[in-house]
Amino acid sequence: MQRYFSRFILLSLAAMAPASAQAGDPAPAPAAASDLGALEVQVGDQKYRLPAAGEAPNEKDPAPPIAAETLATLEAWRAFAWDSGKKKYLYGFAVSAGTSAVTVLTSDSSAGQYAETLDSAARLLTESVGGGQLGKSYVAIVCATAEEYQRAVDFAGQRAIERTQDPALQTYLVDSWIPASKKNPTFYQEVAGVVGCVEGNSEKWSPEHEILRGFAVVVALERAPRLWHALPLLIGLSWNVEYDVSGDILSMPYGDEFQFDIGRGTWSASKINSILKKLAKEVKQERKRDLALGDLPWLGRGEGSTGEGAAIAWATARHLMRHHGARLPAFLTAVSEEIVAQNSVVHGDGSTSFQLAPDYQLGWESMERVLAAAMEGYDFEDLQACIGAACPDCKAWAKAHGVR
Repeated sequence: MQRYFSRFILLSLAAMAPASAQAGDPAPAPAAASDLGALEVQVGDQKYRLPAAGEAPNEKDPAPPIAAETLATLEAWRAFAWDSGKKKYLYGFAVSAGTSAVTVLTSDSSAGQYAETLDSAARLLTESVGGGQLGKSYVAIVCATAEEYQRAVDFAGQRAIERTQDPALQTYLVDSWIPASKKNPTFYQEVAGVVGCVEGNSEKWSPEHEILRGFAVVVALERAPRLWHALPLLIGLSWNVEYDVSGDILSMPYGDEFQFDIGRGTWSASKINSILKKLAKEVKQERKRDLALGDLPWLGRGEGSTGEGAAIAWATARHLMRHHGARLPAFLTAVSEEIVAQNSVVHGDGSTSFQLAPDYQLGWESMERVLAAAMEGYDFEDLQACIGAACPDCKAWAKAHGVR
């Protein structure tokens, strides 16, 4: 299940929010289905009008060119955004134009910009994580205040509860996920397909980047739900999507515990090559063998988190995306299944139970065994050569995909 990221909350931009969403205002009155006003939705460069509840569609108002599943998602969140007391929407709405995968809500006029960015991310994720298929019901929401953010967590949690028939998961969502998510500036809800954050900025963190990377996290978790327990793989993949789409890394998991900046060369090929050479020398001297994936730094939390671990996580995921992209979706599924297998117990009556040990993570060694089985042609020496140099194959991949 979800592990929890940055615990700092930056609300410096809350004062820029519309008056209807200012801190201290009462929560908006619950919206009844019959109460919703007309809504303007941006799709690409065009804006479309959805009629008010009970209002017949105007023949002059063309329907937005989005998938039916996306429209249904938009309608559900339309009720969330409507303030019955003030008879107005607290959020602007936009839908990704090319893929229609993501519905975006923002408290200002930036929804269209977010939708355009997430459209690019959806195209990349369709190939690298989605296995050629990506749903049309994802949601991204950026809230101006902590109060609105908490309301979004409740709404996303309730949608997740409604989407699952698993009583254990429902209990987890109510007792653990909802209260814990309210304590963080960003939430990821893969069951409901929602990523959200509260406004704020710092030198190395921004809501735009957090939403972008968070969208990648949600898509990956929907594909392989146990990836929280293969943290370098999950975060490395999401960092790559953020970097490929935006050209920088400004979202920092566990932001109060470490911060790394890829844009200033911290994770350059030359520095990664230095890490590999140093490790290879140590392994040869101490263990009398060649370097293996299991020897590489691990991206964890707290004192176990280092810049080297972050660099290796990003670079390894980059290699898998660009050299083994066709098999990547199957590999993610295999990793998730391996985590279940390692933590399942068969009882005397033939029944099986699944229980994760505290802070369990699937290590590099186990992950490499899955790699060898799931990805034909995988070779650690190839990975080393790729991440420790300016790989020409990676450059060709980037050019073909229109990214860095």
